[in-house]
Amino acid sequence: MALRIGQLADSSLVARRLAPARLAVCGSPAYFSKWGVPRTPEELKRHNCLGYAYTEFPETWRFTGRDGEHAIQISGNMRANNGEVLRAAAIDGLGVALQPTFIVGDDIKAGTLQAVLTNYAPEEISIYAVYPSRRHLSAKLRMFIDFLTTRFGPEPYWDEWQQAAKK
Repeated sequence: MALRIGQLADSSLVARRLAPARLAVCGSPAYFSKWGVPRTPEELKRHNCLGYAYTEFPETWRFTGRDGEHAIQISGNMRANNGEVLRAAAIDGLGVALQPTFIVGDDIKAGTLQAVLTNYAPEEISIYAVYPSRRHLSAKLRMFIDFLTTRFGPEPYWDEWQQAAKK
């Protein structure tokens, strides 16, 4: 079994969705006080966007809002293939990042990062357990996958900051 995050391509593997991997646009309060808070996805074009290199279209951030869909061509002086590196750069005030909330949720909750554009939903991705066959799934592995689904589920603990923000 492997854990995969993202939009899965068709394959011969069985995939079971474990939890959402919601994305948040975030930056440090210091960055936003210096450069301003983007109010619409279009305003991201005026910001230093910290890009994640391992996506199909790393220069495009996609959002859906009340006013429709947005595909924003971002630019910035940093791109990395590791979310923790982008998280650290955002905390250090180097720019704006679009990161999964399992990476930045605690920082948003603590106030070291500030989520913006919360009225716009980034593309949805999920966390999956993938394995070769349903027929050869051991009882231990089935129980482990069930545990992960129960532990994380549709509202994982790393998204608690979003629930608090809605109240």
